[in-house]
Amino acid sequence: MDFILSDHAIKRMGERDIEEKWIYKTILSGKEVKYTKTENHYLKRIFENNNLELEVVLNPTNNVVVTLW
Repeated sequence: MDFILSDHAIKRMGERDIEEKWIYKTILSGKEVKYTKTENHYLKRIFENNNLELEVVLNPTNNVVVTLW
């Protein structure tokens, strides 16, 4: 799946040391926990990051990652 990182998401990646490959993993194989017309939320535990849970918010209408934590 191709997606675009918003400026906000890129800023959060830097602040939180989140790698782009973790975002791919979360969207492709994470659990979808919330779905609306403009927001899909995905959760996944990231083994390489001390097994912490990553949440990614994707706008499915334009495949833009809006934010993550």
